[in-house]
Amino acid sequence: EWYPDHKPLQYPKAFVKWVDSINNGWRNMLAYEKFELWEMQALYWLDEKEDIYDYHDEEDQQDYINQESYRCRENSLYFCNKYGQLKEGDTEGGGLKYEAWKAQKIVLFLFDCGYNLMIGKPRQIGFTSTLGLASIKRINFNPSYFVKFITHTKDKGEEIYRDKIRWAFGMLPDWFRQTVYNDSHSQISLLDRSVK
Repeated sequence: EWYPDHKPLQYPKAFVKWVDSINNGWRNMLAYEKFELWEMQALYWLDEKEDIYDYHDEEDQQDYINQESYRCRENSLYFCNKYGQLKEGDTEGGGLKYEAWKAQKIVLFLFDCGYNLMIGKPRQIGFTSTLGLASIKRINFNPSYFVKFITHTKDKGEEIYRDKIRWAFGMLPDWFRQTVYNDSHSQISLLDRSVK
């Protein structure tokens, strides 16, 4: 019910008013039903608190994997808040559980709707980490899906890839993550890109 049902570039007035209200500050943000439905969907699923280890039968575990694959493809907020990890500092093993803030939720919603985004990005809002996790979701659950990002220097690009893409992808549960066949300092390629 939340997915856009309008023709390309023919945005509903309610959507345009919502975006304009955000641009005028959080205190002025209007309600937008489709965003609220999308957010409620993720929060409802997250409240279930179930895990694959709650199931001991192989068939039940596969049903759980199928359910999680569907939910993650459907809703990036669900994927990011349930499976997202952020690398903490320079430590190899340390990480923080991702939890989207309001601005990140809006970006994920627009991402899930398939809108093109042009955003003036201030520093330290987790934008790169958020879109990195959303990109990981897309490459893990969609066959023949490619992500490319551009940075101002090669070194910065490799650092972002290493810390925000490759590391976070490696933190996905083994039962959930597609098989990697090429893992280098600048790219990761998956062997089986079919949806589990």
